[in-house]
Amino acid sequence: KEKSDAFETFKKCKVTVEVEVSRKIKMFRTDRGGEFTSHEFNRFCENEGIIRHLTAPYSPQQNGVVERRNRTLMEMTRSILKARQVYNFMWGEAVRHSTNLINKTPTRALNNDKTPYEMLKGKKPDLQFLKVFGCAAYLKIVGGHLLKLDDRSTRLVYLGSEKGSGAYRLYNPTTRRIVVGRDGDTEFDETRGWNLGKNNIFNDEMSRE
Repeated sequence: KEKSDAFETFKKCKVTVEVEVSRKIKMFRTDRGGEFTSHEFNRFCENEGIIRHLTAPYSPQQNGVVERRNRTLMEMTRSILKARQVYNFMWGEAVRHSTNLINKTPTRALNNDKTPYEMLKGKKPDLQFLKVFGCAAYLKIVGGHLLKLDDRSTRLVYLGSEKGSGAYRLYNPTTRRIVVGRDGDTEFDETRGWNLGKNNIFNDEMSRE
């Protein structure tokens, strides 16, 4: 949330990455922002054997790959938010979903147009949990005492897959909360979007291409 969080966040990220892929981080490239050049940060990298690459001041072109990827990520995020008329305050969820798509999409930068996921994990990505961002989701109501004519599902908004589990991140427009729905309890209508202009009602007139 703050630039001052960068050091602690990097340490947590380092542990997670190295455990997941069984490899050590060898080099770390950043700009010369104060959050990356503190004595504490530099000392940590030195003790861990991490080589630091710092770009020259006011020269984003020296970090061109990251800058281009960041632009692609933000353009994709903006597009998927607008496509289903999802509130801009959900940009974090859209970035998460966009990143997932980029990591599981073939790129010419890799041999044989493989995906970044394949290169890191050594296996093809599982795409069964990918849905259209912002589409209608129907989560089964479990538990409680339902009457015969009560609804058996709640209509929600799909925001992406839940990391580390076969589940989905879903937004409830009524309670304004994010819930997690299991695969077997959730159905989707990817042709149907959310119309913010009509009291947050799902719109049957959305584009169905």
